[in-house]
Amino acid sequence: MEKDTVKDTTKTQQDDNHNQKQTIEEAKEQSAASLEQAAETDPEVGEIIDKLEPDEVKKVDSVIKAEAFSGPLPHPTHMREYAEIYDKSPEIIFDMAEKQQNHRHYMEKTEMNKILNLEKLGIILGFILALFFLLGGFVLIAYDKEVYGVAAVIIGLVTLFARKKANSGEDKNNESDDEPA
Repeated sequence: MEKDTVKDTTKTQQDDNHNQKQTIEEAKEQSAASLEQAAETDPEVGEIIDKLEPDEVKKVDSVIKAEAFSGPLPHPTHMREYAEIYDKSPEIIFDMAEKQQNHRHYMEKTEMNKILNLEKLGIILGFILALFFLLGGFVLIAYDKEVYGVAAVIIGLVTLFARKKANSGEDKNNESDDEPA
């Protein structure tokens, strides 16, 4: 019984070794095919391979290609793979990207309109407040309350000029933010 177990174990090890050798050979074939494919798709890789000695080309086991891609749409290679899975995938993906972009533009436009409306409202209310102090000051002066009237007029004028100065100060700050450091 021990001999059968030893024979089975030896047979299994031989099969494993054969499978490993076969896997290594398949990997070499795949890497050679990958190298040839890389040379066809990228002229720079082809030039490098042409400069190598035949022995050096055989030593190359694999080609590592790093690629960075950023954007709302998948990489074209991935897009083709999606199309293989479902024919309408690229169309759906493009529609989704377009809808997302339209939504983002709408949201940015809405936000900008809100900011502009708030600024307009602030200007109008500030002007009304300044007019209120100016008119109130002149009325107080007319009723012999000169100290209070002059104070109200000064507050009204300061309100008008402070608003202008604050706006010009904001513009200068925004310009310095836009300049590179």
